[in-house]
Amino acid sequence: MPTTKILHETHAGSELAQARLRLAQAVLKPGNGVWLLGADNERISERPIDLAPAVTDGRPYMAGTHDQLLVADVDTSQKPRAAVGLRVVIAELRALGIQPVVLNSGRPGHQHLFAQCGIHLQERLGALAKTYGIDVRTKSPIRLPLSPHRHGYPVSLVEPATVEEAVMALRRRVRRPLRTSRQSWLDTGVSPHESDSERLQALCLAMYQADWLPDEAYEVLRRKPGGKVLQRYKRQGRDPRTEFRRSWEKARLFASQHPRFEGPQELGVQLVELQGRAEAHAWSGVAGSTQRMVLERLIEIAISTSQVEVSASERQLVEDTSRARRGSVRGALKALQRDGWIRRVTVGSVDKASTYRLNLGHACAQNDPLVDTPPITGVMNSGSFCAHDLFARAGGLGVSPARVYAVLVQSPGPLSMAKIVAATHLKPRTVQKALRALADTRRNLAVKTSDGWICGPADIDELAQHRGSTGKGAELKARHRAERLVFRGHEVGSRVYIVKAAPQRKQCTGTTQAGAPCRAWARHDSAFCVHHEPKPEPIVVAPPMVVRDVAIEIPSQRQAGTEDRRQRHLVDGIRGPG
Repeated sequence: MPTTKILHETHAGSELAQARLRLAQAVLKPGNGVWLLGADNERISERPIDLAPAVTDGRPYMAGTHDQLLVADVDTSQKPRAAVGLRVVIAELRALGIQPVVLNSGRPGHQHLFAQCGIHLQERLGALAKTYGIDVRTKSPIRLPLSPHRHGYPVSLVEPATVEEAVMALRRRVRRPLRTSRQSWLDTGVSPHESDSERLQALCLAMYQADWLPDEAYEVLRRKPGGKVLQRYKRQGRDPRTEFRRSWEKARLFASQHPRFEGPQELGVQLVELQGRAEAHAWSGVAGSTQRMVLERLIEIAISTSQVEVSASERQLVEDTSRARRGSVRGALKALQRDGWIRRVTVGSVDKASTYRLNLGHACAQNDPLVDTPPITGVMNSGSFCAHDLFARAGGLGVSPARVYAVLVQSPGPLSMAKIVAATHLKPRTVQKALRALADTRRNLAVKTSDGWICGPADIDELAQHRGSTGKGAELKARHRAERLVFRGHEVGSRVYIVKAAPQRKQCTGTTQAGAPCRAWARHDSAFCVHHEPKPEPIVVAPPMVVRDVAIEIPSQRQAGTEDRRQRHLVDGIRGPG
C-alpha cells in the first residue's frame, strides 16, 4: 500500500477522530447521547448511543448542545444575506471578547456557528441572526463539529486556528461566586484602588478566574456600582463594550501567564506533567538535544523551588547541561521561547540572572495545528531535516516542503496560508515556495481548493524513486551521525553528550621585572605572553636622498647658432684652405 495512503488511514484518521471527540465533548449537553444519521438525515437507531462509538462509526451524528452555546446553521448559497448576518453576529461576539467557532459543515456555502455566551446574549443575537435568514438552533439538535457529511463533503475548522483553541472556547463553564472582598468591591464601588479603571480591571480578573462568561460579567458590571466607570465611558462618547473587552482581554492574558494553584502539590503535579510532555516531544538534531537539556534543567529548578518562575544564567545552564559554548545555550533559550515552552520575564544583568516562566499549558505536539498527538512516522516536521528520501537535502525537495507536507497530511481538512505558517514556524514567503513546489503537476503533493490547501493524492515513495533520491535520506542520516560522533563525541545509545576537553593552554615562560615567573597565558603560537613576546629588531632605513633645485642656464637658439659658427671657423683655420 502506498505510504501516503497509509498515513491518511492510520495517523490522519486517528487524529481526525480525536479532534471530533474533543469538540463533541465540549459542546455536548451533559448526560445526552448522540443520534446516527442516514443518507437523508434520518435517525438510524431507535435511541441515542454513546459519543465514542458514534465518532468511530464513520457516519454522521447529531445531538443537543449545552445551554451556554449560541448555535446557528448558516446557508449562504440560498440566502446571500446570511453571509452578512454571520459577519455581524461574529463582530458582536468579538466586541465582548467571545471567541466564535466557525466550521464548514460540508456542502459549499454552508457553515455552522458555535459561540459560548449567556442566555440573554443568546436571545439578543439569535433574534439578530434570524433577521438575516440564519437558522438559529435553540432546542433542536445539530450535527456536532467536524461530524462527517452524509454525502461525503469535506468538513473543516475555519475559526479559530486550532482544535485546542476551539475546545477552550466551547467547553461549558461552571460559574463560581466571587470572593467576599471582590463582591464587596462590586456591590459598593469602594476599593483600595486609586482609580475606577483599576477597580474594573481587578473585577474583570476576578470574574474570569471564577469562570464567568464575558457577556454575564459585562451586564453585572454595567448595573453595579463597582462598574460605574463603564457609564462614565458612555457619557464621554466612548464605547463601554470596547473598553470592557480591552479589560477582559488583559485579564485573560494575565490569568494565562499567572495560573493559580491550590498548593505546592498541585504545582508539582503540573511540573511533572510538563516534564513528561518535554520528554515525549520529538527533539531533533544537536540543537534539539540542547533545547531538551536546557528545558529539563529549568523544570528541575522549578520543582526544587516550587516556583513557576525560575532564575538561571547562561553560564549556570552551560555547566549544568555540559554544553561547550554559551552560544548554544543562548540559541536553545531563544528556540524554547519561540516554541512557547518558556517566557522570559526579566533580562539579566551583570550581577543578576535572567528569570524565565514555564508555560504549564504547553501542548506536546507544537507542529500539529489540530490535535495533541505524536508526529507521524516517516516525515519529521519538527526537526532540522527530514528522514524520507523525497525530502532529503542530498537530492530531495528540501526541509521546508517536507514540513509543509507533514502539516497537510496531519490536517483533517483544508488549511489556509496563515494556519500553515503558524504550524510550521516558517516565513510566509518560504511557505509559498514550498506549496508551489508541492503543487507542481509533476508531483501533486498539495492541492489548492476554495477553502484552503489539502494533501495531494501522489505517493511520496514513487516520487522519490522517480526523482532518483531513493536512499539519500539514509545516507544523509549516516553522514550526519558520523559527523556528530567526530565533532561532538556523541555516545552511541546514550542521551548524554561527551564534550571534548578544551586544548591545554601554556603558561608564559618569561619573568617579571622582579625576577618571578610570569603567570599569564602564553600565546597559541609562542612560548611567551603578549608582554614578554620578543620584539623584532628594528630595520634601519637610510635617510632618503634630497635633491635640491639647481639653476641651469640654457642657451638660446641664437647663442647656440653663433657658437656653432665659431667652432666651424676654428676648424677650417686649422685645416687650411683646400
